Amino acid sequence: MIRVVGGTLALLLGCGGAAESTADVASDAASAVSRDSAGITIREYSEAAWASAPSWRLDAEPVVTIDGGDNPEFDLTHAEWLTPVSRGRTVVVTTLPPRVMLFDSLGAPVRVVATSGEGPGDVRMPSNPLRVGEDSLLLIDATLDRMTILSPDGTILEQRPLGGETFAWCEPPLGPLPGNRLITVVQCFGDVREGEPLRPPAPVLIRDFDLGVVDTAVVLAGGEHAWGLTSPSARKPTGLFLRYGRRQQAAVWDTMIVTGDGERGFELEVRDPSGQLREILRVAGPQRPVTEAMRQAWTDRDLARVERDAEHGGNDPELLAWRARNGPYADSLPPHGALRPGAGGLLWVVDAETLADTSWAATAFARDGRIVGRLVGPRAGRPMWFGADRVIVREVDGDGVVRFGVYRFRRSGQ
Repeated sequence: MIRVVGGTLALLLGCGGAAESTADVASDAASAVSRDSAGITIREYSEAAWASAPSWRLDAEPVVTIDGGDNPEFDLTHAEWLTPVSRGRTVVVTTLPPRVMLFDSLGAPVRVVATSGEGPGDVRMPSNPLRVGEDSLLLIDATLDRMTILSPDGTILEQRPLGGETFAWCEPPLGPLPGNRLITVVQCFGDVREGEPLRPPAPVLIRDFDLGVVDTAVVLAGGEHAWGLTSPSARKPTGLFLRYGRRQQAAVWDTMIVTGDGERGFELEVRDPSGQLREILRVAGPQRPVTEAMRQAWTDRDLARVERDAEHGGNDPELLAWRARNGPYADSLPPHGALRPGAGGLLWVVDAETLADTSWAATAFARDGRIVGRLVGPRAGRPMWFGADRVIVREVDGDGVVRFGVYRFRRSGQ
């Protein structure tokens, strides 16, 4: 089903989110204290910043919807990433099965660019598509040990080996830097053994476009774990993935590297392209407690997966169901979720999400650190991309079917 209201995606998105002036953004949402310490600018907000942030208006319904229709070739159930390209088109990557798809400005499927396999043009574990240069896309497939450069119409321009560089399957490229460089973050999730930290290190790496490591920008605290049992008969605890726990976050904001891991609450560190720390942003405030409804929603989701996999011959459904019911949960949500660079030099910091949420929210920071706006979604979803006045949101219906909605938003006073 393709539904478009008020024009094509090309008109709505322009050329993938060109920069706009931030001269008309709102003033500071709350008083902030800026001070220099050893050359580092520190900007701190009180808890009042959340309530006083300018509220930007979001349309209740998307102006364009992409859901692949009834064509199984364009099933978006396991769609994880997307990137807008020129003329309003969108490249979408799914993980199960691995597939790269192209949609036009009306949200209609154009063609499957790559499918699962090991031959030329195939993918096995594709990364999020990273826009590089004027309008090309970089895909990294560590499992196949190669990178692919795509044109805006999905044509494979170049495909070559990674050159023997050590590159983790769980190391997505996050954004381009000046000087033909990019950043990646190692964000592998697995059990933690005795003697290892419950938040394994997650280095943010600066790589060149041949994917050689130039430097380590910073080492973040990685995905949070907690001690627990892997089965009813287990005698020794294991460091298990902590549900709703803190995660490392990183992005390229304008030309700077921005990171956060929640270790000190809402604190973002901003580094220059060489990795040198230049700024710190802090916003005070309590973190949302993890409720019984949030825990139950996660358990229900995992039990549904176990049941579905069992129908296809999945291994040991009883053990997997036990793990679904007995996994560890955090007491409170992380201070922030994803970091999404937006048009006009804005950084959108998405609130931590839960499976019980009925809406989403994100806060916009101007490049000078000012809080300039806040958006609240009309329904549950995950904001994936922010343009000048559009946001693309990943949404899941009650049957687990994924769609992407393009929503229009308006700044305060517009």
